[in-house]
Amino acid sequence: MNKMKISKIREMSSPELKNELSELKSELFKLRFSLATNGLDNPMKIKEVKKDIAKINTILKENEIPATFFLQGQCLAGNEEIVRRMHAEGHLIGNHTFHHVQLTKVSEEEAREEVVKTSNAIYEITGEYPVYIRPPFGEWREGLDLAVTMIPVLWDVDSRDWESQNTASICSEVLPNVKDGSIILMHDGYRATVEALRRIVKELKEEGYTFVTVRELIEE
Repeated sequence: MNKMKISKIREMSSPELKNELSELKSELFKLRFSLATNGLDNPMKIKEVKKDIAKINTILKENEIPATFFLQGQCLAGNEEIVRRMHAEGHLIGNHTFHHVQLTKVSEEEAREEVVKTSNAIYEITGEYPVYIRPPFGEWREGLDLAVTMIPVLWDVDSRDWESQNTASICSEVLPNVKDGSIILMHDGYRATVEALRRIVKELKEEGYTFVTVRELIEE
């Protein structure tokens, strides 16, 4: 938005002013953020997780929104079709280690195995090796990116859905804190997350935000 456009608005009639303000609002809110979801994240609740992911994928598809799903390797066997759907619908598939270990608390060899084993499993399903990894607990082992050639991804907006398991609480953690370039962390396995996602998508789209994958956010 520039001074020339502001001057032009002041000279307009009410209908013209309304249209121009609408155009300026669209220009002003070219904001981008990424939705980072831990898909297939809980081996103990895999039935509930599969139902939630199906609902999450439906919400994303209806709204034409790409997300980034960080997957645990131990949850992939038997759930290949879910991963193929994520990939086919344009979502970015990332690595979340094989056993959800804290990479700073295991040996370098074990950390590398956790990452490589998961990347190989994802490749067998999608035909693509993941480039991005969300380290469990947000703890990245220094130098591991050189050993496994992956880019670690953290977040700046934590829904804390695993903690509250409450739709209103999740929304209150997310909506006031999103800004241009934010990465929102959410998890599957909780009904409240699905319902919160509906509201979050609706309200952020109304505010002019654009949903992109982690790759688009980082590379641009």
